[in-house]
Amino acid sequence: MILYICICLLAIFLAYILPSLDIVIVVLLAFTLSFICGFRLGGSDYENYTIMINEIHKMNDTNAEWSDVISAAKDPGIAYVIKIANLYNTSDTTVFILMALMGFMTKSAVAILVIPKNKTLFIALYALFLAPGLEFAAIRSAVGLGFLALSITSTAALRYKISLFLIAIFFHFSVILGGIFLFNPIKKLFFNNLFIGFLITVLAYLLWSNMAIYMNEWRKLDDLDKGTNLVFILPLCALVFQYTFSRQQFVFYNENKLNQYKSVISTAILFNLIAVTLSTSVAVISTRCLEISLFFNLMGIIISFSSKKKLNNLSIISAYTFFLFLAVINIYRGTWLIMFTDVFEY
Repeated sequence: MILYICICLLAIFLAYILPSLDIVIVVLLAFTLSFICGFRLGGSDYENYTIMINEIHKMNDTNAEWSDVISAAKDPGIAYVIKIANLYNTSDTTVFILMALMGFMTKSAVAILVIPKNKTLFIALYALFLAPGLEFAAIRSAVGLGFLALSITSTAALRYKISLFLIAIFFHFSVILGGIFLFNPIKKLFFNNLFIGFLITVLAYLLWSNMAIYMNEWRKLDDLDKGTNLVFILPLCALVFQYTFSRQQFVFYNENKLNQYKSVISTAILFNLIAVTLSTSVAVISTRCLEISLFFNLMGIIISFSSKKKLNNLSIISAYTFFLFLAVINIYRGTWLIMFTDVFEY
């Protein structure tokens, strides 16, 4: 863990004194962190993943039905990764490395294509604050998140954006609602009328809460993971930071950058609204949506650094509070503690 932190801080320092090498440094950082993540020996859900990987290796060796393999993997993306890894060896590490490479390298591609400056800073902050809950735990979501970010921020033709988006949901279905921001009219409508999203969230929360109670009482569905009050408070607090930060009207040097900023902020707020809605009934999905939201919020903050306008006082306070909030989440969930004690043998 000490090595992990030192590498991130060193990368930030090098990018600061050698800004012309920012792209090179961000790629090297992503590549290095991928291998650190791949060679880990623990972390949240580590044992569950190793059990799943070994089970799928056995199913591949016995030519089991592909539908059974996908069912065991939960998402087809990781099932294919395990199948590819099985061609070389049956080591769990190979799968973790491949997944980490896809997770970190897609995010570094987003940094290179979308963020005008501070690319390394973005990946380093992600690695310190968000990767402990994604690349070191929810590896399927981490990969899906990278492809989702590429799809909604890409300036390519719509068919390419849709292809990237399909890969995203191939790895984790939780990102599916982000697909609405592939279409500019919907994105602009949402960004310019955030109050509609808040109103829909209140109605959806009331509806879903009553449906969850009904299903628990009458259908005896015990697999709904009810959250605590804190699970509800976390996305609600993040929503306040996101809303106050998004109130500043940034002016960028080109229209594409403005559209990308609107895309990431809209996506951040959308997934946070979903997290609030599901927080008291399906805590695991709510937490995953919150992580997706925080990633896009971080990207929006870094993109704003390239605006013609400097951050106003409200935006600065919101940004600093946001990073404090990320620290609180890692302490509350124990992700940093797990990395220090269980993830590496050194």
